[in-house]
Amino acid sequence: MYHTLACVLTLVTPHHLAKAIQMTKSHVLAIFLRSGKFLRPDDVCNLLRPVPDRRSFYSYLGRLRRQGLLERHPNSRRGYLAYRLTPRGQARLEYLRRSGTN
Repeated sequence: MYHTLACVLTLVTPHHLAKAIQMTKSHVLAIFLRSGKFLRPDDVCNLLRPVPDRRSFYSYLGRLRRQGLLERHPNSRRGYLAYRLTPRGQARLEYLRRSGTN
């Protein structure tokens, strides 16, 4: 079963112009790909417009982790939870982009 997080992502360009696009799994994974490092869920959540429900977004990231698409920082503890894209997540993102599915 696939879950889609339906919300809008705001991308900020170097000229500080915002562009809103439909939120999909590929867009969430792309945020992690562009970063190339561990990101806190709140930092990712704050990039989204409208900002999704925090609890729902944390659950969504947990599902992506269970699917093997994200990995948790080894020092994750209360107050410091962070994820980054796995090789499997990068492969899934490439597949989604090639197939035109989100």
